[in-house]
Amino acid sequence: MRAITQLLVAVAVLFAAHQAVASCPTAPTGPYYFGISTWYEYGPDDACWDDNTNGALTAITVPCAGHAGWSHGYGYTSAEYSFDVTTTLLNWYVSFRIHFVDPHDDWYNWVRLRAYVTHNGVTTATYLFEHHGSMGDLSCASSITNFNAVNGDHVRLLVETMNWYNDTVIQTTFPQIQNSYP
Repeated sequence: MRAITQLLVAVAVLFAAHQAVASCPTAPTGPYYFGISTWYEYGPDDACWDDNTNGALTAITVPCAGHAGWSHGYGYTSAEYSFDVTTTLLNWYVSFRIHFVDPHDDWYNWVRLRAYVTHNGVTTATYLFEHHGSMGDLSCASSITNFNAVNGDHVRLLVETMNWYNDTVIQTTFPQIQNSYP
C-alpha cells in the first residue's frame, strides 16, 4: 500500500511540475512573412488543453501524422483551449489532422471542432469541422478552417468526439491556431 501511495504522490508531483512549466495560453510565435502575408502561430501544447472528460483522452503521437495529439476513448470526450485576443489581426485559422476508422459506419460515432468567440458579452459558435462514421473513414485527413475574432475577444476552441464502439479509432492532432493579414 505504501508503494502505491508513493507512486501516486510522485505522479501528482510530476503532473504539477509539468503544469507549472506550461505557459497558458501559449504565447504566439512569429511574425512570419510570405509575400504580402504576415502571420503568427499559436501552438498550444498538451498542458494547455483542458481534458473535460477526466482521462478519456490519451495523449499520443498520431501515427499517420507524426504529430502530438489524442486518442479518443470509448464514449464522449472533450478538450478545450481558451485565450484572449490581444492582436489587431482579424483572420484566424485552425488546422488539425483526423484519423477516423469506423468499421460500423455508424452516425453515432463522430468528431467535431468548434470555436466560441465572446465579443462584447455575446458568444457566437462557429462549427469548424464535423465528421460522422456514416460519412466514411478518414485516413489522416487534414482540416483547415477559419473564424473571426478581434482584439479584446475571448476564444474557446472545443474538440469533441463520441465513440460508441471499442473498435472504432478516433485520433486527432492538437489543433494549431494561426492568425494573419491581409
